[in-house]
Amino acid sequence: MLVKDSDMTKEEFQIIYNLSSQQPWLVGKDEVLIDLLFEEAKEPGQRTLLIELISKFLYLNHDNFATSLFELAQSITTDPTLSDETTAVVALTRSSKSDSGQFVLYSLKPLLSELGWNKFIDCNSADRCYKKVKQSTSIRNVVLVDEVIGSGSTVLLTYRDLQKVFRENGLDVTIKIKSIIACQQGIDSILAEGVDLECIHSLKKGISDSYTSDRERGLKLDCMRQLENALEPKIGDRELPSLGHGGTEALYCREGGNTPNSVFPVFWWPEFRGTRERKTILHRARKDL
Repeated sequence: MLVKDSDMTKEEFQIIYNLSSQQPWLVGKDEVLIDLLFEEAKEPGQRTLLIELISKFLYLNHDNFATSLFELAQSITTDPTLSDETTAVVALTRSSKSDSGQFVLYSLKPLLSELGWNKFIDCNSADRCYKKVKQSTSIRNVVLVDEVIGSGSTVLLTYRDLQKVFRENGLDVTIKIKSIIACQQGIDSILAEGVDLECIHSLKKGISDSYTSDRERGLKLDCMRQLENALEPKIGDRELPSLGHGGTEALYCREGGNTPNSVFPVFWWPEFRGTRERKTILHRARKDL
């Protein structure tokens, strides 16, 4: 329960209370939220935009995420074109670093077993997928799994690379994509290439898909870019992903999760201009910026 701090104005308390009621992940983040809404947001229009966006976040707590994982497992086992003996379930991962695709794959294994699948091949990297599939004469399907699909660029790159290596080596393998979350921008680009994609939750763009008036949409985007202008434009070799990586404008967070870079950076980017440390309502590991 939110208790009014003596230094909090009535307006601040009412806004924080309303947002925390809608988004339980904000409970205990009063000070950071006040800084964002009343210090960083210099104009009323900026504050209004931030409140609107925060209100629209898709938040998955542990129970919600577990339910979504089970639904993803069901989407695999009930797919009439897939079978336990002929399928490889592969994390949509392209590097040696741990990521959410591997987490989803690991979490899916006992669920798939519960649903009667015990003969499928699992692989924690798309780059290692070919060798595993080649070793088994029965594999005819590859299902790439992930937590979040943003712009779709990584998915399409992985899909094309796998298709090419399978084709060049004479393997007739069908590739499907299944994810917990997918941004509509990514969904559109992936489906446009004819790739089979299924997600449990889809996300529209937080600004561009929420306002029908071109003028209002433009004003809201300008407000967000003004807010982003106060942030450090580059940390190490990573540039600020304006509006979220690939311009995806995502509004998603998971309890205990690493915030995807497709989410508006104003909610998680860790530095102001001048490399001043910034407290944020969401967090993304610095190694993954």
